[in-house]
Amino acid sequence: MTQLGTSFGLSITTIIFNRVKIAQAEKMGYTLDATGDSAPKEAQLLAYRAAEWGAFAFGIIGTLLAFAFLRGVGIVGGSKKDDERTLHGPDADEDREVKDKV
Repeated sequence: MTQLGTSFGLSITTIIFNRVKIAQAEKMGYTLDATGDSAPKEAQLLAYRAAEWGAFAFGIIGTLLAFAFLRGVGIVGGSKKDDERTLHGPDADEDREVKDKV
């Protein structure tokens, strides 16, 4: 999943960067060569800024998805019995011994 997320994120932010760089260069009156290296520094800065905002948006979306889908997961490997015992406090060991004897 990490490789898939990285490849999609890198591809999309590269598309954002290229489109903003081309648009800003044309707006400033420059024509770019095939490699796009002839863009002015101001256009490149705006393109980097747009790409970083895209990466920030991916982070926010990932956080919201984690909150939505992992909300009720609980402790990994724990059962509901274990959770109930820990809620009783320091006397939980005594209650456990009594229940085991019965």
